[in-house]
Amino acid sequence: MKRIILAFLSCVILGFAHEHIHSKDQGLISDFALNNGSIIIENAYILQTPPNRKNTAIFLSIYNNTDKDIALIKATSNLTQKVELHTHAHSHMQAVDKIVIKAHSKATLQSGGDHIMLFDTNVNENTQTHLELYFDNKEKIILENLPSKSLVTK
Repeated sequence: MKRIILAFLSCVILGFAHEHIHSKDQGLISDFALNNGSIIIENAYILQTPPNRKNTAIFLSIYNNTDKDIALIKATSNLTQKVELHTHAHSHMQAVDKIVIKAHSKATLQSGGDHIMLFDTNVNENTQTHLELYFDNKEKIILENLPSKSLVTK
């Protein structure tokens, strides 16, 4: 039994040594997830840009563990000066001022829905992406070394 527990703890510790995300006042959590108590970020990644394209998107899930609705109101990145919050409405993509996450609910930023748009940048499998998320409740979350995913499956 002790060996099983030690093996489990070793896996957990090694997992923390992998890539990470952190918030300005929080500890490290592995697998590109962050839990600062009131907001949880999971499954964050950036799309690699195809040749001759200069725009991309970041997708992720945001869980609101508070008793009040919150809103993502701004995002910034090390890759470009132009970052916008976007949604799809009537088959067209358009910028929005905020993305609301209801109390005790999840917002999934994904293709064909709400997402974070980056302009005038190129992303490949080696790109180091840094993202800062700003919420209307004054919380700021910093995500470092986001993984990238290709639109083309191999």
